[in-house]
Amino acid sequence: MIIIFEDNTFEQFYPFTLNHATFEIKKGANTLLESLTNNIEESSMVLIVRDSIEEIVGERYPEAIVNPSDIPNGCEEIHLSENLNKNNLFHFAGLPQEWDGAPFFKKHGTPVKSSIMINQSEIHISELARVSAGVILDASKGPIIIDDHALIDIGALIKGPVYIGKNSTINPGAKLKDVNIGAYCKIGGEVEHTTFHGFSNKQHDGYLGHSYIGEWLI
Repeated sequence: MIIIFEDNTFEQFYPFTLNHATFEIKKGANTLLESLTNNIEESSMVLIVRDSIEEIVGERYPEAIVNPSDIPNGCEEIHLSENLNKNNLFHFAGLPQEWDGAPFFKKHGTPVKSSIMINQSEIHISELARVSAGVILDASKGPIIIDDHALIDIGALIKGPVYIGKNSTINPGAKLKDVNIGAYCKIGGEVEHTTFHGFSNKQHDGYLGHSYIGEWLI
């Protein structure tokens, strides 16, 4: 069992941390929590957060023990302040060079013949993803990862580093550069150096940059 302490860094990451724990900040394809726990073989984890978000964190992580009255002995403790070496939320926008994620798929899906791939060894496409006609994937400045059931629609231009999450749609003619897109998003127009959590949309033409977008909370 591991215990993850949110610590007192949360105010540095407002407004995202008004209703999130700091370990939910995305860094590349994963949140900080996922990055911390993906390589740890543990049966359970304890999350220590502020009382004001205890209930909503418990709903998002039903498999975890949130703010128990007693801390079990012999647990490994992780303090997030040791992993948050940036002092502003927007340092996590886009995909920094040290992001977690590639290589992501051992096998690559195949785009249609009219698509163009630059630096193909750094382009990772799920076999369940769809890349449409006229798409340009340029990984010359960073990897491109397209996750399961994502759709890259006609004529989109994507310049890495880019992560496109599961079931997300990139609209026809979109231009993306240095973006991190979560699951079930719909993205159009021009977007750069921006992170989207899941279930958020920016479908129409126009520019969005240097931003950090949360998710729709049901």
